[in-house]
Amino acid sequence: MRWSPLVRASSAPWHSAAEGASLRVLLLVHRFPYPPDKGDKIRAWHVLEALARDHDVELVTHIDDPADLDHVEAIRARVRRLHAPFLAPFARRVRAIVRFLAGDALSFAWFEHPSARRAVADALKHRRPDVIVSVSAQPLGYVFGIPEAEGIPIVADLVDVDSEKWADYSRSTAWGGAGAFRRRFMDLESRRVRAMERRIAETAARVIVTTHREASLFRTKVASVPVAAIPNGVVIPDRPRSAPEGHVMVFVGTMDYTANEDAACWAAEDILPRVRRSVPDAEFHVVGRNPTARVRNLAELPGVVVAGAVPSIEPHLGRASVALLPLRVARGVQNKVLEAMASGVAVVTTTEVGESLGAVNGRDLVVGDTAAELATAAERLLLDPAEATELGRRGRAFVSEHFRWDSFDSALLDCVKGAG
Repeated sequence: MRWSPLVRASSAPWHSAAEGASLRVLLLVHRFPYPPDKGDKIRAWHVLEALARDHDVELVTHIDDPADLDHVEAIRARVRRLHAPFLAPFARRVRAIVRFLAGDALSFAWFEHPSARRAVADALKHRRPDVIVSVSAQPLGYVFGIPEAEGIPIVADLVDVDSEKWADYSRSTAWGGAGAFRRRFMDLESRRVRAMERRIAETAARVIVTTHREASLFRTKVASVPVAAIPNGVVIPDRPRSAPEGHVMVFVGTMDYTANEDAACWAAEDILPRVRRSVPDAEFHVVGRNPTARVRNLAELPGVVVAGAVPSIEPHLGRASVALLPLRVARGVQNKVLEAMASGVAVVTTTEVGESLGAVNGRDLVVGDTAAELATAAERLLLDPAEATELGRRGRAFVSEHFRWDSFDSALLDCVKGAG
């Protein structure tokens, strides 16, 4: 039974919005938003929390990690109704392949379940919501084409311009021997995702992304429509960070995500050896769940430690002198960068990441775009602990001021109320 699709719903009816200030919200999330321990789940969790405080929420989502089955009650207690089918691996692959061959984007087909589709149709037909809120584009495929959805305003939190991420992948030269095939697939995926983004732009009452850079990109690449930029927040640790141990650089992230895999491998294979010419005992620690075979193999390189999944990232950030986060493909706000800065760790990253945050190079973090530039920046900070400490202090102050969850909540609720 544990592996069958999971659908749980309360029997309590929605009350009318006329009874109070609350709206009836149909919230669509592509991945189960709890626990909020990775980028997409963190933002979705805060959307849910903000909406559930003031409004009646019916949530339709998917569970693709068996461990999340243990957290269903934590979400169910916060919403009026919950529909969360489990995406069984074999059936998921079959559905995704069939839909991809039929012309759908694979990243949309990957988050699809007949039970979730029926739940959305049922909510629209029998409990007509005041507003539909979607976190990411994928779940809106359940809404389009349903007559009962007509006239219901949609707030589409796309997070970032996903089609441009796939275009970035297709243009990258970092894919190794199978690069030509992968680039063709990623170019096709980019075009299919962009078609869906354009449909959303034509339909949604509000479109939201994480940064002004992404908003500008959406208007330029997808459709010239109003787009709101609402950045993520970050939790500032209460405890001061411990003193760094030696010359440790750290990368924190989910390690089966393509952009993270690419960045960690680039750092270990090309940047770290340059740093070790001047700092022979420099180490690079890769911390995060689901390391791919390529990431695990990095542990064979001198100075590289692959920690994998850990109970808490705080100790790993605490012992690091530098967070080396050389993301060559970086859409939206990078939570891993915010978390490192919030912990007071000096961050070395790419120009694209720095610009997405609105951070100032040399004041809030340090950027570079080649292995040589990034290695020089990391080396300087490793050899000058006082400079690293001061950069970490300024970075912490920057994210404390500009990336607050209470600001996120307020801006999100304004968009929802304005649409509804």
